[in-house]
Amino acid sequence: MKTVVLSRKEFEIMVTIWNLNRPASFNDILEANPEINRNTLLAALRKLQNYGMVKVAGFGYHKNSLTRLFESSISMTKYFSQFMTNEQKKQMIAVLNQELSKSSDEGLAAIAPETKEEEKVQDLA
Repeated sequence: MKTVVLSRKEFEIMVTIWNLNRPASFNDILEANPEINRNTLLAALRKLQNYGMVKVAGFGYHKNSLTRLFESSISMTKYFSQFMTNEQKKQMIAVLNQELSKSSDEGLAAIAPETKEEEKVQDLA
């Protein structure tokens, strides 16, 4: 897929679709993000389809009308990774792993400080 740089509104719509995590109708997207103008959404969905970022996943009903269901053709991770070199991806993964290990240690200490102490005692034994 060709590298696509989305406008702010197109990106906002893609984030809404990614967050819904299921095929969504035009109205589902509007309900999930009511700040989006109907005309803007219509134009953006057309552009996103042309870019290959969104595809029609099927059809559903909204009230008594047949409607198209849209889903993302690309994950959020894959979208962002197209702007990074392999070395940058490796560095990012290393930083995230380091942050996650810090967070899990801090989270464990905050939730159950006695558990952390018990682990230290067991390590000494």
